Amino acid sequence: MHYGFVIPGAGPQEFAELAHEAEEAGWDGVFVPDGVPGTDPWVVLAAIAMYTERIRIGTMLTPFSLRRPW
Repeated sequence: MHYGFVIPGAGPQEFAELAHEAEEAGWDGVFVPDGVPGTDPWVVLAAIAMYTERIRIGTMLTPFSLRRPW
């Protein structure tokens, strides 16, 4: 069984630090909500990826209607 959690609203730096702590604590995944105020969730995931090595990351929901293909 794998365990992950959703990080509630925070800034990109806070998300990255919390994800790093979750990885050190043995969690398997960290997920961020789409709609982080002032920040694209994909930027937050990039920040998390810089601070972590093995934990799985992702968004809770990514509505394609908000993302333009170009």
